[in-house]
Amino acid sequence: MADKSQYLTKKVDEGVRHEANQNLGEAIKSYEEVIKYPLQVPDEITEEAVKAKEQACYKLGYIYKEKGLYDELIELTK
Repeated sequence: MADKSQYLTKKVDEGVRHEANQNLGEAIKSYEEVIKYPLQVPDEITEEAVKAKEQACYKLGYIYKEKGLYDELIELTK
């Protein structure tokens, strides 16, 4: 199950790179993919996977706040 955790961590890192390159559309896509990625069995819910999802939420929320996308920010918190 570590492969799913590694995949999620890789996607967060990808989003960070896009963000650094000012490619916010791609960063948003990467972070949203991490957030929406299903963890279907208890073995998939590792500390690393949860951390990746948490980081993606914070980073996506920050982008939404900075860009004034308040409706999206509210939806994210739901």
